[in-house]
Amino acid sequence: MIIDPEIAKEPAKMVPPPTAFGEYNFPSRDHISLYGDDQIIYVWWRGTVFNVCPSCFRVPRNMKWSDFVANVVSPWASKDPDYDASRVTGWQMDETPIEPKDDDTIEGLGIEHKGLVSFVVA
Repeated sequence: MIIDPEIAKEPAKMVPPPTAFGEYNFPSRDHISLYGDDQIIYVWWRGTVFNVCPSCFRVPRNMKWSDFVANVVSPWASKDPDYDASRVTGWQMDETPIEPKDDDTIEGLGIEHKGLVSFVVA
């Protein structure tokens, strides 16, 4: 196929993206009711170049914060040689700063199903 050189000089026409996709009538495949006493939590180490995006974990809603950090966050983050559990600070739930206590539970802290928990290493 030969392209007419005059047509090739014309700027491309911008097509707006679709804004409506129709009605969504399907049950969610990750609804909290499917997880029993557990829920999904995304964990993000803000500012690292090794783990640049959140990771997803299934955890019990009644899990204590100290267990969450020791058994979920630290094993995941320690794959980065810059991770030092003693320097973890700046905890956030979504974008809200939190100061969790060791005996707080995931549910008690108000961390929602598919919520984002993040931290920095000072």
